[in-house]
Amino acid sequence: MLAYGLKVAFLGMGIVFIGLFLLMLIIKFQSKFFVQKSPQSATSPVEKVPETAHPSNTQEDNELDDETVAVIAAVIQAVYGTQIIVKNIKRITGSQGLPWAQMGRVDAMNLRKL
Repeated sequence: MLAYGLKVAFLGMGIVFIGLFLLMLIIKFQSKFFVQKSPQSATSPVEKVPETAHPSNTQEDNELDDETVAVIAAVIQAVYGTQIIVKNIKRITGSQGLPWAQMGRVDAMNLRKL
C-alpha cells in the first residue's frame, strides 16, 4: 500500500513539474514573438542628461517650497474633509520610528480615550 502511495505521489509531482516546464517554455517563446521593439532604442544611443541640483537641496533645511506645502495641505484636507489654512509645517523627529508611524500610534491612542 505504501508503494502505491509513493507511485501516485511521484506521478503527481512529475505531471506538475512537466506542466510547469511547458508553461515556462510557452512564456519564453511568447516573449520572443510578441515583444515590440521601438525603432528609436535600436538606432539612437542614450543621451546623458546633465544632473541639476534638486530644488529642495538649494533651500534651507527648515524651509519647504510652495508645491510641497500645497501637497501637504491637500492631503490634510482630503483626510479631514474640511478646508484648512496651513500656517506652519514642522518636521517631526524622534527615535520612535518613522513620523507617519508615530502619528498613527498617536491617532490609535486618541481613539481609545473615553
